[in-house]
Amino acid sequence: ETPICPYYPACGGCNLWHMKHSAQMKFKRDQIVDAVERIGKITDVKILPTLEMMNPDLKMHTSLFYRNKFQFPVGIHGKKILAGCFARGTHDIVNIERCLIQRPENDQLLQAMRDAVEKFQMSPCIIPRR
Repeated sequence: ETPICPYYPACGGCNLWHMKHSAQMKFKRDQIVDAVERIGKITDVKILPTLEMMNPDLKMHTSLFYRNKFQFPVGIHGKKILAGCFARGTHDIVNIERCLIQRPENDQLLQAMRDAVEKFQMSPCIIPRR
């Protein structure tokens, strides 16, 4: 699949954009099965299929705007305030404006956080290497 997210694959916020929706659901279930059987050493439990969001966009083969928890690192590079997600496997910040798996309200909160950092001249605790 061709991911529709402009930040994928650099952004480490999600890692399944390249999979069809059905494959994402199977992958998530398989992770649980693996954890229960391999880590938990439990083999006699029935693992149900992954619960899906109510309205996945099956034309795009993915679920959109389903995450309601967000945790975005904030940093500064020169005079530019960065907020978004860590690049995969690093603490470098991928500056994002809109996250397609986050609820749209979270994007508004992200921008409000950027504005507050700038207005009150706060010092973010993460200084990205980029």
